[in-house]
Amino acid sequence: MKRRTYLENFVYITVPTILLTGCLSHSSYPASKPPAFAKGYEDGCKSGEKYWENNLIDYKTIDPNLRENPDYRDGWQEGYNRCYSEKETEI
Repeated sequence: MKRRTYLENFVYITVPTILLTGCLSHSSYPASKPPAFAKGYEDGCKSGEKYWENNLIDYKTIDPNLRENPDYRDGWQEGYNRCYSEKETEI
């Protein structure tokens, strides 16, 4: 039986682990923040995706009850930026 080299171990174990960690961290990121931030992130992400798909319409989802909440605003901006830029990279 052939023994794996160090490089083979790295490729077969480390690379998939890194890729999976990146996927998990993106989806669980807002959940690790305050609830208002997570809601803002979700609303901002929806807005960023919609705006990218049809930039002639300034589509924004903003919860009127949380509009003045700093956590919500920060989450909204971060979600908008991330999801808008991810749509750009799908081209």
